[in-house]
Amino acid sequence: MSLQTLNEMLRNSVNLYGDRTAFKVKKDGKFASITYKEFYNKVEKFGTGLLAIGIEKFDHVGLVSDNRFEWIISDMAIIGIRAVDVPCSGASSSHDIHF
Repeated sequence: MSLQTLNEMLRNSVNLYGDRTAFKVKKDGKFASITYKEFYNKVEKFGTGLLAIGIEKFDHVGLVSDNRFEWIISDMAIIGIRAVDVPCSGASSSHDIHF
């Protein structure tokens, strides 16, 4: 099978490894496991929300965030609805973000 897109790769990983740990996320000083299925469901839910607020295919979506698990969810959701992710560090100035 030839996987062409990140979405295909993610769905394939869910099919193969659904209940296995995909991520370990630190919360309240302890690491919690996130399975492939849980991650995929979060991505799908966020993508559905983006569509509900009117984001469409090829729209540019600014993603202003520091390095965190939610960034990965947001990034994959934006890509999943075929919009364009425009990432910017949370430490960026308003001038940088406007540019």
